Amino acid sequence: MKILIKFSIIFLLVLISISCTKNKFEERVISNFPIEQNLKGRNTKIKMYCPVIIDIIDTNLLIVDICSDDAFHVFNLKTLEKIGSFGSKGKGPNEFVSPQYFGQNKVTQEGSYIFVFDDGKLSFSKVDIGKALQGNDFITEEIKVPYELGAFSKDILMLNNGWFVGTSMSGNGTLGISDESGNQTKWIDDFPDVDYLIPEDVKQIIYQSVIAMKPDGSRLVIANISFKYILVYNTNGDLEFRTKFTKIKTPKFYSMNDLMQDDTRNYYTCVYANDEYFFALDCNQTILDFKKGSKSKSRIEVYSWDGQSICLLNLDSPARYFTIDEETNTIYAVTLTTNSQIRRYKYIDFTD
Repeated sequence: MKILIKFSIIFLLVLISISCTKNKFEERVISNFPIEQNLKGRNTKIKMYCPVIIDIIDTNLLIVDICSDDAFHVFNLKTLEKIGSFGSKGKGPNEFVSPQYFGQNKVTQEGSYIFVFDDGKLSFSKVDIGKALQGNDFITEEIKVPYELGAFSKDILMLNNGWFVGTSMSGNGTLGISDESGNQTKWIDDFPDVDYLIPEDVKQIIYQSVIAMKPDGSRLVIANISFKYILVYNTNGDLEFRTKFTKIKTPKFYSMNDLMQDDTRNYYTCVYANDEYFFALDCNQTILDFKKGSKSKSRIEVYSWDGQSICLLNLDSPARYFTIDEETNTIYAVTLTTNSQIRRYKYIDFTD
């Protein structure tokens, strides 16, 4: 009886704690964007097999291709000529079992570095790009990620305090946060409000998201693929606000079959962040669009870090991933075509 009472009290305290946490965040209702630009792009000469990430590191364009022998390909940003590639698959020195890059990089006087998460080793490798292109040993440091987080997450980032954060693949929540040891792993379950019961196996898929971190490390933005919503957290895992779109209906996912219906839509597939704004790519593609190779147009939504809608950049073709050269107001996007071309867009500065 005492055990039952003790359990009931603990359960009640947990409910109260969750209730209090849920009430802290604000909801940002999005009805329109004050600025809208229609962008016409031009294909570059870069063609890849299966590009999954594109990023700008100093004066270079970095593309991650999961189908090529080397995962990482470096191009001169001005000429778009290929400089070299690195990151072959394997278990030996300077090799990766399953390399993933989520946009964490560092440019110093000594050189340019990227942090590569190896899903096969559950560790981050600090990679010296200069040494990699010269064919020298390029992994300067390896940082283990605790199993409690790494095995059940994707898009894992390292926080400034040495902790790790990743988007969940387990259905436990939208976000996982862990210390270096894994002893303080916690899952944040700020799911969108729905009026039906979502099966556990479906939940593991539909709550998958993409993530980016503000350069100063103070905030995280998570954008969902199956639902049209965006969450912004501080790095303690506290939800600061969530977007709500007035013209978007919440989809119904009662079973795995619902995920494969022709009208099932993919929303956010990539997020980019700087000190003032974050940019979320709405893929704007249904399953039928993918099947037929439809050229429905994607769009990039721009928000301030306090949740205000700033600008809508309409692309002239479907895109999956992107990065931005802020010095020239240029977007480099990976197209959703058979050849996965890299397409370049110019936008007008919307900050004036």
